[in-house]
Amino acid sequence: MKTIGEKLRDLRNIYGLSQREFGEKIGVARGSINSYENNVNPLTQGVKWKILQGTGIGFDYFDTDMSLNEAFIKYGIDPSKKLEFKETKESICAVYKGINNFMDGKCEQEPLNIKSWFLDSLFEGIGKFDICFINVSHNELEPYAKNNEILVVVRDGNLKNGDKIIIDFKGSILVVQYFKEFDEIRLQTLSGKENKLKESDFKKEIKILAIIKGKIC
Repeated sequence: MKTIGEKLRDLRNIYGLSQREFGEKIGVARGSINSYENNVNPLTQGVKWKILQGTGIGFDYFDTDMSLNEAFIKYGIDPSKKLEFKETKESICAVYKGINNFMDGKCEQEPLNIKSWFLDSLFEGIGKFDICFINVSHNELEPYAKNNEILVVVRDGNLKNGDKIIIDFKGSILVVQYFKEFDEIRLQTLSGKENKLKESDFKKEIKILAIIKGKIC
């Protein structure tokens, strides 16, 4: 029986997509696709839902011993024809009380499905990604955010120069601005201080918790 990661790789390959291209289709970073395919991290229900929207193949392909050919037959997909992704129409939204609950995955209520076009109209370029709202408390993200302000973030996304990110650096939770040039990463605090690291050291020492897409005061 194939692993879930192997099944995901088979599905991606039959569409003729690289990990980055596949991730862009469903709103997941290339690194996450790689970790799923290599069984480093478990494939989440949210990602399965995105795959269902894009390909028409349901959860049971991953959750049972169903083969890819059996999935094509069950869901009426003809692999002899050119396979194309359908546009992602819904994203999953969750609300968290504080950064610690966000890190632990403890949301206030059951996550909701919201139309992607609606999110895109509020926060440009966010529509394909699952979105989280963090209600800041206990002065945990000062000076960037005050208590009861709400941060709009994504856990998964492709980092761009200038993005504000929430990181865990040796147990300290910080908001910094991210810049990359060749193999050097530059992190800038809100006070203007900079920390430069080699990309290899950045991956070892720093955990990216979220990419900030907006703030509601």
